[in-house]
Amino acid sequence: MAGTYRGNGGGGDSGNVATLSDVTAQTLIATTKANEATTSAISAANSLTVFRRGFLGAFSQDPSTDNDGASLTTSAHYLNTVSNSLFYWNGSAWVSVPQGIQGIQGIKGATGDSGTNGVDGTDGTAGVTGATGPRGVQGNTGSQGNTGPQGATGGIGGKGDQGDTGSQGATGSQGETGSQGLQGGAGAQGIQGLTGATGGQGEQGDQGVQGIQGVQGVQGEDGATGLQGAQGDRGIQGVTGATGASGTNGVDGESANILKSPTLTYTAGVLTGIAYADSKTKTFTYTAGVLTSIAFYDGAVTTTKTFNYTSGVLTSITEV
Repeated sequence: MAGTYRGNGGGGDSGNVATLSDVTAQTLIATTKANEATTSAISAANSLTVFRRGFLGAFSQDPSTDNDGASLTTSAHYLNTVSNSLFYWNGSAWVSVPQGIQGIQGIKGATGDSGTNGVDGTDGTAGVTGATGPRGVQGNTGSQGNTGPQGATGGIGGKGDQGDTGSQGATGSQGETGSQGLQGGAGAQGIQGLTGATGGQGEQGDQGVQGIQGVQGVQGEDGATGLQGAQGDRGIQGVTGATGASGTNGVDGESANILKSPTLTYTAGVLTGIAYADSKTKTFTYTAGVLTSIAFYDGAVTTTKTFNYTSGVLTSITEV
């Protein structure tokens, strides 16, 4: 006879009522599953025992017993971790197993039935809060912010102290020697003036350009013998030139007395002309007291030499 089962105490919702036969059937099913699970567990334990006695595991040297401390069984094997080789027990000694060709992978077996869910265990107690971990590494520095607006211009500061005088610069290298100036024209020989009082010796001026040789003036009276000057340095001897061809005999000259007795003309104390007995003349022209030209008249043709100056220095002579 079927009865009504409400659980312990007879309470519960009448809408969830199970018959006694339903409960009995579920109990039988659960018992059957429990027996199957027990059988599977025993079989697995036996298989594990066989496996543990067949494969002992990895060792650095040959074991003398199995993992349960029992005598070694024939065909038991283990992995030697020193030689990384597999050995098996032939009943009296361990023998290295030669490595064979790897077999093909076997077919995957069918998935077994899922076992029944076990009873939920009781909740564990909450663990103790761990200690605070160490402080983390500081993060990267953020990018620089935008430049703020320019501040107002400050008042003018007081005048600073004058800086120290800088050190004197190095002396520059000596410049190259300038080219020699042109030879100046010969100045006319003036009349010897009275000897003035000896003035103080001035500083030696720059050496002027040598003028061309002037016309020999009238020989004056013998002056007093001057002090002998210091002997100058001996000049470098020039290269001896080749002997030139002999020239033709010149025309007989006039009497020397004609050249030795010229007529000299002076203007404001300056020689301005020379006239010779053979009608040849020389005329001297001055500008601001400086000789600028000499005109030579040989009785037929007049030749003029003009002296050109730049900043008071003779720079060139032209002849026309």
